[in-house]
Amino acid sequence: MFKSQLKADDDTKSLRDLGIGSGAKLMLVGTKIQEVMTVTQALEKSQKAPSPSEATKEEEKELFNPEDKEHKKILTEGVPGDALPGLLDRQDPVPLMGIKGVLDKSGVKLRLSFKSESDELWLQSAAATRHIPFGSISDIKDFPIPKHPEYSVVVLLMGKTSRYYLYWVPSQYVRAIKRTVLGFF
Repeated sequence: MFKSQLKADDDTKSLRDLGIGSGAKLMLVGTKIQEVMTVTQALEKSQKAPSPSEATKEEEKELFNPEDKEHKKILTEGVPGDALPGLLDRQDPVPLMGIKGVLDKSGVKLRLSFKSESDELWLQSAAATRHIPFGSISDIKDFPIPKHPEYSVVVLLMGKTSRYYLYWVPSQYVRAIKRTVLGFF
């Protein structure tokens, strides 16, 4: 149930198909624990993050080509001095204080903060804070930075055409960012 209304009469639909976004509170109703577990497993399966191999090389190149002038400009500057250290082959939760030293497409330094109480991603710069509702982010793609695989370029996909690029995100936080924002298990 969602907002006191029965939503799923067809258990083949995904949560997105039913209009249920990240952070929504769901109530599962079943007479037996096995029924509840079956629904829970189905929900988990429908929310699994797509594997990186599912994106075609063409799609990936369209989203991020390190040789494109707009990306190269940010990448040639190197790792920002105040960036958190990037670590390969680790998966850490997002730090409570946020992730600092990230750059946007204009080279503005940002701190990423995750506000679970309001389901928002905050992009904080010295001049302003942008609040992005988790529900407005349809997907998140990430790409290792050439010569610095311990850091990633993270692309927030909002709608069909809007993209927000974040450079120099420590790789150990990428999975946790996806899990926090998109609600993947």
